[in-house]
Amino acid sequence: MNIVPQRTVPVGGFISVDDGGEFDFHESAGAVVAAFEYPGEAACILDRQGVPFRLAPRPDGRLALVRDAGVTDFSWLGNAWDEAKRRRPHRYPLHRFHAPDARALLEALFECLWLRHGPEPWPPSSEVAAGAILVDPFGHAYRAAEVPSLLKSARALATHASAPHVKPGAGIRIRHPVFIEIEAVSGARRGSCGGPGQDTVSGRPTVTGMPAPGVAGS
Repeated sequence: MNIVPQRTVPVGGFISVDDGGEFDFHESAGAVVAAFEYPGEAACILDRQGVPFRLAPRPDGRLALVRDAGVTDFSWLGNAWDEAKRRRPHRYPLHRFHAPDARALLEALFECLWLRHGPEPWPPSSEVAAGAILVDPFGHAYRAAEVPSLLKSARALATHASAPHVKPGAGIRIRHPVFIEIEAVSGARRGSCGGPGQDTVSGRPTVTGMPAPGVAGS
């Protein structure tokens, strides 16, 4: 088992979902503002307590992060997270046990997004091998696996110098490593493995695939 040394982890910060369904972690309010160009680009912004925020225009034309009077729709948030992992496995490869409640979902989102998009992305590529077991700085154990092949279009390939003679309709198969949470060595696990579409121990990730309805906090 590959155990990563404990690192200093942030206690604040924000997570966001943009209008295209992409998730990100931000270390500060200033980092949130810098990540967006216009108010409606951020579909959802939350702090670690699940308090919703939104972007508002300032008189000088810049953006400001302000509290949102709305209520966070955690059902939407969970579905959006599942959909993001399904669509972009290379960007969101950490698959935790199904979160049984809003608090567990927030914890998983902040930790997984910080691990992948923080200053030191985890796990480092040198630690990744099919079937390997890794433990993240938060104590969650994973088994490394691969998602089913994804087809990259010939149109995209044709623009690459190494593939100048790609035939129409052709493509290549690419694979991305993902990390499926498993039982800890002690036999105790955090969270629940239950729920539809949450096969977290078979080595092949499954998610609900449900489209994300609405916008949180709207």
